[in-house]
Amino acid sequence: MNIRDLARSFHEEGVAYRRMIHKHPELSGQEYATAEFVEDQLSEWGIANFRVGDTGVVGIIDSGIPGKTVALRADMDALPINEETGVEYASVVPGVMHACGHDCHTSGLMIAAKILSTLHKTDGKAFAGKIKLIFQASEEKAPGGAGIMVRNGIMDDVDGIFGLHVMPNMDVGTISVDPGPRMAASLRAHIHVKGKGGHGGAPHETIDAIVAGSAIVMNLQTLVSRELPVFEPVAVTVGLFHGGEAHNVVAQDAHLAATIKFFNSELRDRISEGITRVAKKTAETFRASCEVSVEGYGPPVVNSFPLSERAKKTAESLVGRDAVVHFPPWSASEDFSSYLERVPGVFAFIGTRNSSAGLDYPVHHGKFNVDERVLEIASSFYAQFAVDFLGTP
Repeated sequence: MNIRDLARSFHEEGVAYRRMIHKHPELSGQEYATAEFVEDQLSEWGIANFRVGDTGVVGIIDSGIPGKTVALRADMDALPINEETGVEYASVVPGVMHACGHDCHTSGLMIAAKILSTLHKTDGKAFAGKIKLIFQASEEKAPGGAGIMVRNGIMDDVDGIFGLHVMPNMDVGTISVDPGPRMAASLRAHIHVKGKGGHGGAPHETIDAIVAGSAIVMNLQTLVSRELPVFEPVAVTVGLFHGGEAHNVVAQDAHLAATIKFFNSELRDRISEGITRVAKKTAETFRASCEVSVEGYGPPVVNSFPLSERAKKTAESLVGRDAVVHFPPWSASEDFSSYLERVPGVFAFIGTRNSSAGLDYPVHHGKFNVDERVLEIASSFYAQFAVDFLGTP
């Protein structure tokens, strides 16, 4: 049997794994039961495995034939979101849900592991080299579990890496493996505005931190419109603004937090400097002061051109040329970029949308769910890419 046939034969097993993981979600850094489940299944299939950090798992399939090493990565953590799908396998953990498809990624890689193990056992020359199966913790929470894998040497002998993400903006059965930037770099900014409190009836005796903070929110947008190149996509979002204690008291302090998304890593220092300068100078115009910290940098996910071409051929062999589609870069961020700083790789988007079944809610939504046919595609894509990358002896 070929890889797609094996994926089809294991599909119901993959659905069961996905639903079990979905029903029992675990937040970033708390994936203990999920990690144990992955370990148990890998061990059952005779795949060597070990823990990395508290909740990461790495499996090894060694062909015993000299060759390259490829890594396949899936993330395992859920989100602090209350599930609203109403499905029978909905989360039983209040306020926690697999709303980003990591249950699909994990079960897809598990079935890929079974496929690859089966191939190796039935044909010792199905592929050369070695496959590392990376089940990563804490993708959703910075600084991310990918860094833990890297710091523990998991990438030291790897020649290339492949990962994927389910995409509700693409129809089920489609795949995107475009080269170049695929997901955004990110920064976080924290701005603490300091003014002088007082009575709301005597604002002239105060320095209003809320007014200064509001001006900062507006002025930060001029970084995008007037200071950064017009052909460079950048988004500055102030998602948190806390200030004041009562309706008739001028606020002495205000705290703002922002996220910044961009695709060109060379803009990092320019953006950081601009945010700090604009915030401080704006506060000064209102006689206030402010403290600024810009941190949490995550590089963009940039697909290797040669490996994107390789992945495109793999995808076409699985779903056909017409189903391999272009999808624009996604301005969310992904710590898969930490692996790409060490080795070339490719990050694919695989469609899950089935609007006729109501399966078209975005990720991070309480009603997010997928057309489970995507699991067969994910598992076969993981496995086929590994074999195509490694080649036969």
